Amino acid sequence: MRISVYNLFFLLTLLMMFSACAPGRHIPDDQHLLNRNSIQIKDAEIGRNELRAFLRQRPNRRMFGIYRFHLNMYLLADRGRETGLKRWVKNAMGEPPVIYDPVLTENTRRQFELYMHNKGYFNANVEQKVHFRGNRAVVTYRIEGNTPYIIRNLSFDITDPHVKGFVLADTANTLVHRGDKYDADILQKERNRIARHL
Repeated sequence: MRISVYNLFFLLTLLMMFSACAPGRHIPDDQHLLNRNSIQIKDAEIGRNELRAFLRQRPNRRMFGIYRFHLNMYLLADRGRETGLKRWVKNAMGEPPVIYDPVLTENTRRQFELYMHNKGYFNANVEQKVHFRGNRAVVTYRIEGNTPYIIRNLSFDITDPHVKGFVLADTANTLVHRGDKYDADILQKERNRIARHL
């Protein structure tokens, strides 16, 4: 089926104009549409964007931060008798509603906690709170980093004296230093650096 760009734009404009489609209306009473994820960070040098990669469930995309175009296209095409055009709109442009899942929310919380530990915040407190309004859900993750662990001492425990001498001769290039905040990713990079050097 071939559709010109002009006809497609006209069709989409009509669909948007005549759709009084509130996504919440199509959600069963015992379910909730995931409306938003909010991440609040306190006492930690961690950016929200670092944590967003670990979200196990994301709400439907929005155009211009407001209109859920892809979700509305899916819901419009899902109504009534299925046709070739409806199937194409649903599969090519549509996006099924993202239903709030408490298991995925808990998985996200655990991932955030693990990430905080990897960044030296072993005493971090990570909580999630879900606010339901009608048939929509807003999930808020509250992360309190507390005091991060700092590297106090650094030593090399190498039994082979030849290997030890080789490694110690290259310590000027080490990625780990006393006074640095513990970071599991930096430690892994240092392991890889030593392995390449050897």
